[in-house]
Amino acid sequence: MKSVDRFSLLELPPTPAGAHARRRLLLDGQPSSCVVWGDTLAAQYACDNFFLLVTHYDYFDGVNCWFHLLDQHGRLKDVVTTPDHFGFMLPAQAVTSCRLDFGFYDSTERWSLEVRPAGFWSFGKADLLARSGRFLFSKRFLQLNKYR
Repeated sequence: MKSVDRFSLLELPPTPAGAHARRRLLLDGQPSSCVVWGDTLAAQYACDNFFLLVTHYDYFDGVNCWFHLLDQHGRLKDVVTTPDHFGFMLPAQAVTSCRLDFGFYDSTERWSLEVRPAGFWSFGKADLLARSGRFLFSKRFLQLNKYR
């Protein structure tokens, strides 16, 4: 994975509960039709013909962390999230051209996130728990695993 700097976030107008953790995505400074979870863009990478964005939302009791996979035009292909943590995500390490390993402060858990460009179908418990909304029953392109 190669680090890039093409995306930024734009705050949305106030809306009902939960929307405070969503932002409009800007691609090369231009607004896109894509709205992502998180209020902070922690990292962004290029992998094959995709972009991987890491966002998080820090609230009083913990941190939500999301991984958004976008195509070359900035359209959302897949989203996964980790369970809430009390500490921020440590800097991720690119293990291969399509895999990141990471952990969280004050935790011994280690995670890996793999981009699978061909996509796959899975309705396993871990895949369902890591997704919400329209991505719950969609083809998977991101595979999130806890390995320690």
